[in-house]
Amino acid sequence: MRAADADGSTLVFMDIVNTGYPIRLTRARTDAAERADVVGITMNGTELSTAAVGAVDVPVGELRLDPGGLAIKLDGLSEELAVGEEVDIVLTFEPGGELTVHAEVEPADATEHRHSGHSHQ
Repeated sequence: MRAADADGSTLVFMDIVNTGYPIRLTRARTDAAERADVVGITMNGTELSTAAVGAVDVPVGELRLDPGGLAIKLDGLSEELAVGEEVDIVLTFEPGGELTVHAEVEPADATEHRHSGHSHQ
């Protein structure tokens, strides 16, 4: 996730690896923000815009949440997110239940997530 100021918003990027059967990502939540939505990202020149997309199909294989397509947008941050901190985000899948992920705060202009400090399971 990108560093951001308290009361602001940030985008969270990740790879979701699904080794089972097709599922849907239906919800995201965190104590670090008032609201968490899966959003589509579009660029108009240098202006980035987002729009909530609702539930997202997660096929067997990999779904990338990256600056070129989808992300989780956190709005109304409860505190400043500084580089190096971690935030827990709870993802809800149907079927499948909940999964807590630990998102590391990266520079505000980050476009890729680092693989240090976490594993893909």
